This record gives sequence, C-alpha cells and structure tokens, in this order.
Amino acid sequence: MLASTAHPALARDLLVTDHAQYKAAVKKALPGDTIILADGEWRDFQIIFTGAGTVAKPITLTAQTRGKVLITGQSNLRIGGRHLLVSGLVFKDG
Repeated sequence: MLASTAHPALARDLLVTDHAQYKAAVKKALPGDTIILADGEWRDFQIIFTGAGTVAKPITLTAQTRGKVLITGQSNLRIGGRHLLVSGLVFKDG
C-alpha cells in the first residue's frame, strides 16, 4: 500500500539586493513569504508591492535590519492585493 501526504509549502525569506531582484521576488511570492530588502540606500525605487496573502499567512515586505533600509530620491510605494504587510523601511529625502 502506498500512502502519500501533502506537505504544506514552507514560507520563504527572499533577500533582494536590487530593483530587478525585487520585481522577480514579488512575482513569485506566495502566502507566508517575506521579501527582504538588503540594508542600504534604495534610490529612485518605484516599489510596487502586489500579491495575495492570507489572514494566517500574509506576504511581508521588510528591511533586512529595521531602520537600515533607506528609500530615497524619487521613490514611492504602491500596494495592491490582499493581506500584505510592510515594515522597517525608512523614507528619507524624497
């Protein structure tokens, strides 16, 4: 007799270091995943954060280290979807 069990997908931490990596991470993010912006200055960054998390497993956008990710210049943040969380980013000199 062969028995199979479904294994729920594990949440992933997706560390990104540039705009292209960020865009790719947003496209593949699943409920429970966390997109982590690497510490440093993110200048002229058009952040489009979209996705469909769940109540139990939101999709999160966060800083590698709280307060150490600086969003500067002509940057903005647009959010669209369900159960999306943003934390730890600092918008400065915009």
